[in-house]
Amino acid sequence: MIKKKLIALGLVAAISVGTVGCGKAEKKVEKSESGATIVHVVHPPNNVPLAYEDEDGNLTGYEIEVLKLVDEALEDYEFVYEEAQQDAAFTGLSTGKYNVAITNSFYTDERAKNYNIPDNQIGASPVGIVVAKENEDKVYDLKTASEQGFKCAPQMAGDGLTYQLELWNRENPDDTVEIEYTDNPNAFTDSIGFVADGRYDFTIYPKTYYEVLVAAEDGSLHEYYDKLAFSLYSPVPTYPIVEKGNDELTKALSDELGKLKEDGTLEKLSEQFYGFNAFEVE
Repeated sequence: MIKKKLIALGLVAAISVGTVGCGKAEKKVEKSESGATIVHVVHPPNNVPLAYEDEDGNLTGYEIEVLKLVDEALEDYEFVYEEAQQDAAFTGLSTGKYNVAITNSFYTDERAKNYNIPDNQIGASPVGIVVAKENEDKVYDLKTASEQGFKCAPQMAGDGLTYQLELWNRENPDDTVEIEYTDNPNAFTDSIGFVADGRYDFTIYPKTYYEVLVAAEDGSLHEYYDKLAFSLYSPVPTYPIVEKGNDELTKALSDELGKLKEDGTLEKLSEQFYGFNAFEVE
């Protein structure tokens, strides 16, 4: 088996979001000294607990450690890791700058049209509902939100969380929730303040981000913590997103991810980095 070296490159400057699929540059297949095809993997900077540098400056995190194992198993590929904000990461996938993005990404129909998504997931992101503290006993999931007639804070069209709301409505026609769409790029963070201030009744949030942004004393949204309640209700599958048309790499990734899920490795890494098994949230 070819031994591979992880290469953590410096911060990639953010680039503006362009139209998906337009302006794609001609791609050259890069080869390592061993003859393996180099795969450029992009991740957001300091994305704890998914991709970040430890105290010794080593790249680690749940998604990183999963891909290290995949990389070891795929002798024809060598993974190189780079940093970029999420919008720049997806733009880079569209232009050929990157081959794979790991951003705790949920499946959406739009992503499936514009990129390749492996059949097998890389992880699971526990998602919960955020309401005002006085409502925590009566609203703790989307069903109870629907029953109470609660209005959700505006959601970005095409976003993974928005898709979860759309999926709920599709699968539960008798318990739908109203979705207000917005093109506000700050909708994800603004929704917390909207609920805390009473402008809207609820929003949905990944547990990891709620803990980092809201619950943590140094979180950028911690000022709202005492006004809010978070109820965990569902694990949502997450996927590495692959550049469009790279079917061979997509299948190779999917096959190895399937093996790691089947042998329990993903659950063990989840417990290591999340502190619990994110695949079995009740």
